Parts: sequence; structure tokens; C-alpha cells
Amino acid sequence: MRLFIALNFSDVIKESIVQVAHKLRVQIERGRFTAIENLHMTLVFVGQSSKAEFVVIQEVIHNITFAPLTVIFNTTGYFNTRKGNTWWVGDKDRMSDSLLTTLRQPLVANLSQAGIRGVQVDSGQFTPHVTIARDVVGGINPWTFPSFTEQISSIDLMKSELIDGRIVYSKMYEHAANSEIVTI
Repeated sequence: MRLFIALNFSDVIKESIVQVAHKLRVQIERGRFTAIENLHMTLVFVGQSSKAEFVVIQEVIHNITFAPLTVIFNTTGYFNTRKGNTWWVGDKDRMSDSLLTTLRQPLVANLSQAGIRGVQVDSGQFTPHVTIARDVVGGINPWTFPSFTEQISSIDLMKSELIDGRIVYSKMYEHAANSEIVTI
């Protein structure tokens, strides 16, 4: 099974993200937009995993201690790829980056230490984001928009599979925050 560790969002936040994506959609030549039900923020991409590895990954997540935190969305951006740009929404001031990186670092380190293949300690900088479109050609420059926020109180182990030609993400395990709320 293909796994990743993610933050999931409420339907209200997903609708707000879709509204931002619509502004991009009407101004590009082409691109593949993320389905509303698949909008999430990946903390760690694990990749193809066995059932035994699933148990280890679940245990690593279970042993993480973190406080609820607030994620801010107020800008778009993109990463360049060969097929076109990957567009995302995130935080222009990167206020939540340190908290998300602090949450992510022990996950990556512990998964790597546990021998989970495919998980590598990053050499580059982690950019927290929610992908809204892939393989985008044409379009506009990134823009900012009025902030919206989501309080995150759990991290999820997700499975990705192709069902009837569509990518479907399923929550396999949820780990709740276990200390005071952190607002930034």
C-alpha cells in the first residue's frame, strides 16, 4: 500500500481552498486540479509499504507528542516541474512553518531510524503547503488573499490508491494532539 502522513482539513477550509484554486483554473491553459476530497498537507511521504511496515509507521506516529496548532493560508505559490508547475496554497509569512517542521522532523527521523524504506532525511527545506493543481501550463503570478485558518488537532496516516481511474485517499490511522493549543 502507498502511504503518507498528513494533516487533513475541515470541509469549510477545503471549500475555501477550492475557491482560491478556481481563480487559477480560469486563467491557465491546462492543469490537473486536486479533487476537494483529496486536499491535505503532506508531512511525510512514505511510499509503497508492506503490512509489517504499516504497523511500524503507525507506532512511530503514535509515539509523537504534539500540541494542536493553527495553520494559516493566505498565498499561492508554485514549484517548477518538467510537465508544468505544481501550484499550492500556504502561508506567505511562513508563520506556521517552524511548528510544522517541528512536528515533521521527529516523524522523518524516527521512520528513517526504524528502517522504513523510501523515507529519507531531507536535504532541502520543507515548504508546508496544500497542492491545488499539477502540470499547470500558462497562468498568472502567485497572489495573496485574505487569510483563513484551521486548527489542527490530529495527524493522519493516509493510504493512496487508484480506484476506477481516480486517486482515492483513505485515513488508516489518526493520532490526536496531546497537549495545550499553540496559536501563531
